[in-house]
Amino acid sequence: AEYICTNCTGSEKKKVAFTCKSRFCNRCGKVYIEKWVEKQTERILEIGHRHMVLTVPEELRVMFYRNRDWLKDLSDKAAEVIQYWYREKGRKRGYEVGAIAVIHTFGRD
Repeated sequence: AEYICTNCTGSEKKKVAFTCKSRFCNRCGKVYIEKWVEKQTERILEIGHRHMVLTVPEELRVMFYRNRDWLKDLSDKAAEVIQYWYREKGRKRGYEVGAIAVIHTFGRD
């Protein structure tokens, strides 16, 4: 929006940007992601981490598109499998695993 002072002889103008506040907007989404990453960084312990990417086969993507609530179930079950695996592998060490699941539903295959 552009505001112009009608009382000024110099025609003072002021531009004010608006945000759509959508995570899917390139500009607003970047701000959303940066805030989310900053929040997660504050919560993560200073220990070793693993980054795992789990994908849905192309043949099943339509089913997940039609049943979006399945994505939460999928990420919950993936976390359970990872926690189980680390518990079994680290039984003597007493590992306890935490997981952050991020659902990415757009972009390249």
